[in-house]
Amino acid sequence: MASSIWRRSESTAPGRWLGQAASTTTVTADPDPSVCGRPLTVCATVTAVAR
Repeated sequence: MASSIWRRSESTAPGRWLGQAASTTTVTADPDPSVCGRPLTVCATVTAVAR
């Protein structure tokens, strides 16, 4: 889920701010399909998208 929060950069220059970057998120589950009551591993991969 995307966040609209702005975060201050680590730059040494005063007043530098970074905005939210475009990204894609992929979520996978193993095993797929899952079985009710059995262990499940969920993996989320977030990738930056160049503008």
